Amino acid sequence: SVDERDLYEILGNLVEKGCKYGHSRVRVGALAVGDEVRLRIEDDGPGVPEAARGDVLARGARADTAKAGQGIGLAVVTELVAAYGGTLEIGSSELGGAAVSVELPTASGIRSAGAQSESVSVSRDASTPEASKRATKRMGLQQTAQSSK
Repeated sequence: SVDERDLYEILGNLVEKGCKYGHSRVRVGALAVGDEVRLRIEDDGPGVPEAARGDVLARGARADTAKAGQGIGLAVVTELVAAYGGTLEIGSSELGGAAVSVELPTASGIRSAGAQSESVSVSRDASTPEASKRATKRMGLQQTAQSSK
């Protein structure tokens, strides 16, 4: 099952990217469909060029070198999602920026209260881990396994 810290790492990295590149809005959503949970994180920033979408998932790769970063966050997310048998896709958001969709099997230990979406305003001072935990709680995502702290 998905370790609680891994779920927060996935959401935290994706919410952080949305806050970093979004102008004023980040939307985090979750939907339980059959035997999987679908997460979608969207922002209203410049988006990821279609030609670079596969490349930015590799360690050290970055589409935008104007902002600080190491090019590790999306690679970590990709590795964690793959480790649990899930998928990750980068697309375009109706907000105007990037949309990152993650699908994880519910057998991985995540369950959702149903289709929910949470809009989160970008705050440059907000703690990303705390924002991820609040969004996770508001969307009704729960861990079925204990954290291995």
